[in-house]
Amino acid sequence: RISSLDQRVARLELRLSNIERSFGILVSFNESLLSILYSRRILSSEESATLKALLAQVRPLAESRYYTKEVAEKLDRILAKELDELTWDDVFELERIFQALVDEAAISDEKRARELIWYAGKLKVYKALVMGHLMSKGIMPPPPSRKAEEKRET
Repeated sequence: RISSLDQRVARLELRLSNIERSFGILVSFNESLLSILYSRRILSSEESATLKALLAQVRPLAESRYYTKEVAEKLDRILAKELDELTWDDVFELERIFQALVDEAAISDEKRARELIWYAGKLKVYKALVMGHLMSKGIMPPPPSRKAEEKRET
């Protein structure tokens, strides 16, 4: 009986892992698509500015383990920059902030988790637009660092 329960739990864990992987692929595709649309000027800097203003206005309060006051301050500094002032370092920081929001949502009550995920989704779109803007100016992302490559291998 216990082994049957263990098998069911293992199957559920596998299914959740597959869903998580599929979701990651979908998010990556959407991010790439938005970057391409922006770099081809199908989306404009006006859309980016509107989204940036929304993000600055409705930023969640920082109050816990992952989405801390320091993380929120980094986000404020990035959102205060003009589009032409943003760099690939800012893009990488936006990704770290996105992950902090997702991690925070995982330990939050349902209402706060929904708010954090809603905000994280908008932040991911803004990150994609910034990537597209940088590429449209001919500024390509730096090659992966040796440290990042080693992390991927493990």
